[in-house]
Amino acid sequence: MSVSPLAAQTNADINAGLQFNFLPPGARSLAMGSAFTGLADDATAAWTNPAGLVGLGRPQVSLELRESTYTNRFPSGGVLRDPDRSSSRADTAGVSFASYVWISPTGRWAASVIHHLLADFAARQESQSIVGNSPQQVNDDVVGRLAFLDLEIPGDGAAVSFRVTNRIAVGASLVSYRIKLHSETRGLVTDVRLTPDVQQVDGDDRALGGSLGFQWTGEDARFSAVYRRGPEFATEHAFVCGNAAGAGGARICADRGLPIGGQIAELSGESIFRVPDVAAVGLAVHVTPRLTLAAEVDQVFYSQYSDRLSNLTVFGIDRPGFARRFSIEDAAELHLGVEFQTPLSGGNALFLRTGGWFEPDHRLRVEPAPNPLDQKIEVRFNSLEERDQVHFTGGLGVTFGARFQVDLGADFSDLADVVSLSGVYRF
Repeated sequence: MSVSPLAAQTNADINAGLQFNFLPPGARSLAMGSAFTGLADDATAAWTNPAGLVGLGRPQVSLELRESTYTNRFPSGGVLRDPDRSSSRADTAGVSFASYVWISPTGRWAASVIHHLLADFAARQESQSIVGNSPQQVNDDVVGRLAFLDLEIPGDGAAVSFRVTNRIAVGASLVSYRIKLHSETRGLVTDVRLTPDVQQVDGDDRALGGSLGFQWTGEDARFSAVYRRGPEFATEHAFVCGNAAGAGGARICADRGLPIGGQIAELSGESIFRVPDVAAVGLAVHVTPRLTLAAEVDQVFYSQYSDRLSNLTVFGIDRPGFARRFSIEDAAELHLGVEFQTPLSGGNALFLRTGGWFEPDHRLRVEPAPNPLDQKIEVRFNSLEERDQVHFTGGLGVTFGARFQVDLGADFSDLADVVSLSGVYRF
């Protein structure tokens, strides 16, 4: 979630801004700036930090519905020195998390089954050709694009937690994820008699992910740490030949004597889609019985994604060494959250929450180079601008007796807005 801006491991530009769902599940967490690793004190701990499960006290179930709106910004035409920019929006919604937690009779260990949506992302873009700053720099290899991407990574698994001492607990989870991916980029053609070249990526594979967690509980504070291992999937990529005039790929296909619909062998094959690992440490302090402050630092290892990048093509041209120039830097996120409890009649309670977090820019980028065509590629991939994100969050929750709680949370930023509704029932 992070809403974190990447797609199958190829360097087509539609893949530059993909979002994973690294944020802890649950509307309560979302409203508190996703600073929940330190607390991990409800059924969502099964994914956030499994060490927290043994401290829940009683069995419970949790369900979350989450809707996300993503803004995909991209250069859409114009000239190299001042390209036009456009944006498109995509909405996704559904069940993002569910869990059941069982506590042992002795209270020394706990177990959970979980469903988790690691990614649910869509993007669309249409751009015209980006030309040089002078007629001498115009290069027909930089053609307009029609592109789209759809990615979903649901998973099902289990988590366990053990109490080592009265204050220390450890936990682990193992989740089987499935990738469902289709990405396609076409050259933009206005003549219906022509067929554009197509870069496409497809994925339908299963892989394991999981986590190891630690939690220390004091009188008025909790400290936690967790490491989450991302799954690694096999995907297929292909360059499919067209005959559109002016497209670099059309020339490559013609030189090889390939027909429309043929595939360039060296630009087609298997790719590795590596979901980055995440390491997180969190602290929660109960300042008063009604006021809780939480802080968390997450290190997301985005370089694991770009290290497995396949050099499919850049604008239909296989350019040796380009894969080595594409990269994503690891990112450190800071999360802060506040929760305030107000008693209601009948033994119920109202919770007011707010928070925020900082998300460094982590789009797929290409290293700068002086070559004019390289400069155009840098523009296409937005490598000339950085876009760090500051997220503002808020929400509320209501308990109905000692067993049932409903929470609503929202997270707003320039590129992604997320709204969550979740509930917890304690047996």
